[in-house]
Amino acid sequence: MAVVKCQAGHFYDGEKYAECPHCGNDSLNMPPVNEEIIVQAIAEEVMANSVFHKSARSGDGEEKTVGLFVKRRGLDPVVGWLVCVGGDERGRDYRLHAGRNFVGRSHGMDVSIPDDDQITRENHCSIVYEPVKGNYLLVPGSGTNTYFGETQITGAQPLREGDRFRIGATELEFIPYCREGRTWD
Repeated sequence: MAVVKCQAGHFYDGEKYAECPHCGNDSLNMPPVNEEIIVQAIAEEVMANSVFHKSARSGDGEEKTVGLFVKRRGLDPVVGWLVCVGGDERGRDYRLHAGRNFVGRSHGMDVSIPDDDQITRENHCSIVYEPVKGNYLLVPGSGTNTYFGETQITGAQPLREGDRFRIGATELEFIPYCREGRTWD
Protein backbone atom coordinates (compact mmCIF):
# COMPACT_ATOMS: atom_id res chain seq x y z
CA MET A 1 0.00 0.00 0.00
CA ALA A 2 1.31 3.43 -0.94
CA VAL A 3 -0.37 6.00 1.28
CA VAL A 4 -0.84 9.31 -0.50
CA LYS A 5 -2.20 12.57 0.90
CA CYS A 6 -4.09 14.80 -1.54
CA GLN A 7 -4.12 18.62 -1.44
CA ALA A 8 -7.39 18.55 0.54
CA GLY A 9 -5.73 16.42 3.24
CA HIS A 10 -7.33 13.07 2.42
CA PHE A 11 -5.35 9.84 2.67
CA TYR A 12 -5.80 7.11 0.06
CA ASP A 13 -4.02 4.14 -1.53
CA GLY A 14 -1.97 5.56 -4.41
CA GLU A 15 -1.46 2.08 -5.88
CA LYS A 16 -5.22 1.56 -6.18
CA TYR A 17 -6.33 5.06 -7.27
CA ALA A 18 -4.69 7.49 -9.69
CA GLU A 19 -6.34 10.44 -7.92
CA CYS A 20 -8.04 11.08 -4.59
CA PRO A 21 -11.29 9.08 -4.39
CA HIS A 22 -12.56 11.29 -1.55
CA CYS A 23 -12.59 14.53 -3.53
CA GLY A 24 -15.89 13.83 -5.27
CA ASN A 25 -15.09 11.48 -8.15
CA ASP A 26 -18.10 9.17 -7.78
CA SER A 27 -17.29 7.22 -10.94
CA LEU A 28 -14.58 5.31 -9.08
CA ASN A 29 -17.19 3.34 -7.11
CA MET A 30 -14.86 3.53 -4.13
CA PRO A 31 -15.27 1.27 -1.10
CA PRO A 32 -16.03 2.75 2.34
CA VAL A 33 -13.04 4.24 4.15
CA ASN A 34 -11.44 1.86 6.63
CA GLU A 35 -10.11 4.12 9.40
CA GLU A 36 -7.98 1.30 10.86
CA ILE A 37 -6.04 0.99 7.59
CA ILE A 38 -5.45 4.75 7.57
CA VAL A 39 -4.23 4.73 11.17
CA GLN A 40 -1.96 1.73 10.47
CA ALA A 41 -0.52 3.39 7.37
CA ILE A 42 0.20 6.61 9.24
CA ALA A 43 1.86 4.66 12.06
CA GLU A 44 4.07 2.81 9.58
CA GLU A 45 5.35 6.14 8.26
CA VAL A 46 6.54 7.31 11.66
CA MET A 47 10.28 6.81 12.05
CA ALA A 48 10.92 8.42 15.46
CA ASN A 49 9.26 8.71 18.85
CA SER A 50 6.59 11.32 18.45
CA VAL A 51 3.15 12.46 19.38
CA PHE A 52 1.19 13.92 16.50
CA HIS A 53 -2.30 14.37 15.18
CA LYS A 54 -3.58 13.67 11.70
CA SER A 55 -7.00 14.32 10.24
CA ALA A 56 -8.91 11.68 8.32
CA ARG A 57 -12.41 11.56 6.88
CA SER A 58 -14.68 8.72 7.88
CA GLY A 59 -17.18 7.09 5.52
CA ASP A 60 -19.83 9.65 6.48
CA GLY A 61 -17.54 12.54 5.51
CA GLU A 62 -16.97 13.65 9.09
CA GLU A 63 -13.38 14.72 9.82
CA LYS A 64 -11.81 13.02 12.81
CA THR A 65 -8.48 13.67 14.49
CA VAL A 66 -6.36 10.62 15.11
CA GLY A 67 -3.60 10.87 17.71
CA LEU A 68 -0.76 8.38 17.68
CA PHE A 69 2.17 7.71 19.96
CA VAL A 70 4.72 5.39 18.45
CA LYS A 71 7.85 4.09 20.14
CA ARG A 72 10.85 2.83 18.20
CA ARG A 73 11.52 -0.85 18.64
CA GLY A 74 14.39 -1.84 20.88
CA LEU A 75 14.71 1.53 22.59
CA ASP A 76 12.45 0.96 25.57
CA PRO A 77 14.09 -1.71 27.75
CA VAL A 78 12.48 -2.99 30.93
CA VAL A 79 13.80 -1.41 34.16
CA GLY A 80 11.48 -3.18 36.61
CA TRP A 81 8.02 -4.51 37.30
CA LEU A 82 4.99 -4.02 39.45
CA VAL A 83 3.22 -7.18 40.55
CA CYS A 84 -0.39 -7.05 41.74
CA VAL A 85 -0.50 -8.84 45.11
CA GLY A 86 -4.00 -7.74 46.14
CA GLY A 87 -7.18 -6.86 44.27
CA ASP A 88 -8.99 -8.08 41.16
CA GLU A 89 -5.77 -8.23 39.10
CA ARG A 90 -3.90 -10.35 41.69
CA GLY A 91 -1.01 -12.22 40.02
CA ARG A 92 -0.67 -9.86 37.06
CA ASP A 93 2.62 -8.07 36.35
CA TYR A 94 3.23 -4.65 34.78
CA ARG A 95 6.41 -3.75 32.91
CA LEU A 96 8.19 -0.47 33.76
CA HIS A 97 10.46 1.55 31.45
CA ALA A 98 12.93 4.39 32.05
CA GLY A 99 11.39 7.77 32.84
CA ARG A 100 7.82 8.25 34.02
CA ASN A 101 5.35 5.34 33.97
CA PHE A 102 1.79 6.63 34.33
CA VAL A 103 -0.68 4.45 36.26
CA GLY A 104 -4.47 4.57 35.77
CA ARG A 105 -7.55 2.76 34.48
CA SER A 106 -7.19 3.97 30.88
CA HIS A 107 -5.69 1.56 28.39
CA GLY A 108 -3.39 4.38 27.28
CA MET A 109 -1.54 4.36 30.60
CA ASP A 110 1.86 2.65 30.92
CA VAL A 111 0.35 0.61 33.76
CA SER A 112 -3.34 0.04 33.04
CA ILE A 113 -5.58 -1.36 35.80
CA PRO A 114 -8.98 -1.01 34.10
CA ASP A 115 -11.20 -2.93 36.53
CA ASP A 116 -10.49 -0.98 39.75
CA ASP A 117 -13.08 1.82 39.82
CA GLN A 118 -11.28 3.48 42.76
CA ILE A 119 -8.33 4.28 40.48
CA THR A 120 -8.59 7.43 38.36
CA ARG A 121 -8.66 6.96 34.61
CA GLU A 122 -5.41 8.82 33.91
CA ASN A 123 -2.37 9.61 36.05
CA HIS A 124 -3.59 8.24 39.36
CA CYS A 125 0.09 8.05 40.24
CA SER A 126 3.35 7.30 38.45
CA ILE A 127 6.51 5.28 38.92
CA VAL A 128 9.62 7.15 37.86
CA TYR A 129 12.97 5.53 37.07
CA GLU A 130 15.84 8.01 36.81
CA PRO A 131 18.62 6.07 35.03
CA VAL A 132 21.55 8.38 35.82
CA LYS A 133 21.16 7.95 39.59
CA GLY A 134 19.31 4.63 39.45
CA ASN A 135 16.47 5.94 41.62
CA TYR A 136 12.87 4.76 41.59
CA LEU A 137 10.08 6.99 42.91
CA LEU A 138 6.36 6.60 43.54
CA VAL A 139 4.79 9.96 42.68
CA PRO A 140 1.14 10.78 43.44
CA GLY A 141 -0.90 12.14 40.55
CA SER A 142 -4.53 13.13 40.36
CA GLY A 143 -5.68 10.13 42.39
CA THR A 144 -6.75 10.73 45.96
CA ASN A 145 -5.91 7.37 47.45
CA THR A 146 -2.27 6.36 46.97
CA TYR A 147 -0.92 4.70 50.09
CA PHE A 148 2.61 3.60 50.96
CA GLY A 149 2.03 1.22 53.83
CA GLU A 150 -0.80 2.84 55.79
CA THR A 151 0.28 6.41 54.96
CA GLN A 152 -1.31 8.40 52.17
CA ILE A 153 1.50 9.95 50.16
CA THR A 154 1.48 13.61 49.16
CA GLY A 155 4.94 13.80 47.56
CA ALA A 156 7.51 11.60 45.84
CA GLN A 157 8.25 8.42 47.79
CA PRO A 158 11.48 6.44 47.10
CA LEU A 159 10.83 2.82 46.11
CA ARG A 160 13.06 -0.11 47.01
CA GLU A 161 12.83 -3.78 46.09
CA GLY A 162 9.85 -5.45 47.76
CA ASP A 163 8.09 -2.20 48.69
CA ARG A 164 4.31 -2.42 48.51
CA PHE A 165 1.83 0.36 47.90
CA ARG A 166 -1.91 0.58 47.40
CA ILE A 167 -3.94 2.53 44.88
CA GLY A 168 -7.68 2.13 45.02
CA ALA A 169 -8.43 -1.49 45.93
CA THR A 170 -5.20 -2.71 44.26
CA GLU A 171 -1.99 -3.54 46.13
CA LEU A 172 1.22 -3.58 44.09
CA GLU A 173 4.73 -4.82 44.89
CA PHE A 174 7.77 -3.21 43.27
CA ILE A 175 10.55 -5.34 41.73
CA PRO A 176 13.51 -3.49 40.15
CA TYR A 177 15.56 -4.92 37.30
CA CYS A 178 18.00 -2.03 36.91
CA ARG A 179 19.97 -1.48 40.09
CA GLU A 180 23.56 -1.22 41.25
CA GLY A 181 25.70 -3.16 38.80
CA ARG A 182 22.87 -3.80 36.33
CA THR A 183 21.85 -1.02 33.93
CA TRP A 184 21.20 -0.50 30.22
CA ASP A 185 24.15 1.85 29.60
